[in-house]
Amino acid sequence: MTTTTVAPPIQRPFRLLPALYRWHRRIGLCAAVAVLVWACSGLSHPIMTRLFPSAVAMQPPASDAAPGGLPLAEAMARAGIAELTGARLIGWQDRPYWQVRRPGEHEWRYVDAADGRLVADGDARYAEMLARHYSGEQAAAVRRATLVTAFDGDYAAINRLLPVWRIEFERPDGLRVYVETAPARLAALMDDRKAVFQALFGLLHRWEWLDGAPLLRRLLMSVLLLSAAGAAGLGLVLAWRRPRGGRGTPLRTWHRRLGLLVLGSTFAFTLSGVFHVWAAPDFDPPLRREARFDTATATVPPQRLALGATLVAIDGRAAWWLPPAPIVAGDEHAAHAGHAMPAGATAAARVLDAASGAVLADGERRLAAVIAAELAGLPLQKLREATPVTRFDGEYGFVSKRLPVLRLSYDLPGRPNAYVEPASGVLAARPQPLARIESAAFSWLHKAQWLDGLGKGPRDTLLGLFALLNGGLAVIGLLLWLRRARRPA
Repeated sequence: MTTTTVAPPIQRPFRLLPALYRWHRRIGLCAAVAVLVWACSGLSHPIMTRLFPSAVAMQPPASDAAPGGLPLAEAMARAGIAELTGARLIGWQDRPYWQVRRPGEHEWRYVDAADGRLVADGDARYAEMLARHYSGEQAAAVRRATLVTAFDGDYAAINRLLPVWRIEFERPDGLRVYVETAPARLAALMDDRKAVFQALFGLLHRWEWLDGAPLLRRLLMSVLLLSAAGAAGLGLVLAWRRPRGGRGTPLRTWHRRLGLLVLGSTFAFTLSGVFHVWAAPDFDPPLRREARFDTATATVPPQRLALGATLVAIDGRAAWWLPPAPIVAGDEHAAHAGHAMPAGATAAARVLDAASGAVLADGERRLAAVIAAELAGLPLQKLREATPVTRFDGEYGFVSKRLPVLRLSYDLPGRPNAYVEPASGVLAARPQPLARIESAAFSWLHKAQWLDGLGKGPRDTLLGLFALLNGGLAVIGLLLWLRRARRPA
């Protein structure tokens, strides 16, 4: 009887390099188109900040008016206004005016402080003056003036300020200027070309076409970003493990060289992008404290105030908040945000009782603490320190838009901070612990703000160069894949 012996199947050894090449191609193919789109769309941001409308003035317009005229109570009695939610003393047309807002209204009214006469369409006219001041446009007629109370495609949520006026000029480029009238500041400048770039950036870089499905957007973007990081990591291993003396095609050689050159930027862009997708806070409408005032109680003569004085509520009574310092231009982000920044502003703003004019001790600190308590639930008794902030830096970046503010630090777990703008009663920012880390990571890794010492121009040039190189790397990878796919099986 013959016995047949069956040979065991041949075990093919695992070949590491071919497996790594396969996974590098697969993962890279998954992310290549997205990387190319992100790289190209990312270049639109510095283009928008340089080639499109920019402010010719960073400061609110100066006025030769001096505080004077009727006290607020008497001026409001003559204008027939009994109740307010806000009031400011401003200089306009070289005269002092009371800028006031009634309950339930978004527009401010303007009352001549000298005689109590109400100015017709005052807020729109004041907004037009501000728009011409900030944009430098003095000749073109105004096509339309619109009060904007919600963010939209033209005035995105990243601008933060609401309500604002949109002043559209009769110009071929469709220039429109967004201004806030109380306090007076520039919110945004837009023309037709910039609107196209902004829309492309939103669609291609932020994927705003998936705004209706935020979880799906986060998941898809994270998968593609992590795929790009994974392909870069595998590329590094392959470059290290490739056979000595081996020669590839010129396209493959340049792909490898370019990959090694941009490896650090690829990891920085992709990993900080994933963190940003999940941890960055949403741009919600600002939280604003609303108080009601009986105008009869504000009897302090305006001669005791200063232009910019704002009616506030503290300890259950009306008071005047007085601005602390003259206004000068600040750091590079002043131009980006269109804001004036008080120089130094080390002297605290005074807070005066609206009826007696008495200085309220520690008034600004108490006012800011009350605003943070009402809007963010931060306990008054846990407040440790209140520090004036007069420039965008670190935790309080230019994206917050408002200056000057007070940084309130609390003796609570995590040492939370809150940023309050006393002049408007707005909670400007309340960074959460994770958001603080994300903001620092995004600023340093995605925007390369550690290169700020070189200047904004050189920094953006280097960022743009590495974005283009990453896009070029993706293009070469796609060409290699297409060439391989066309080969006979």
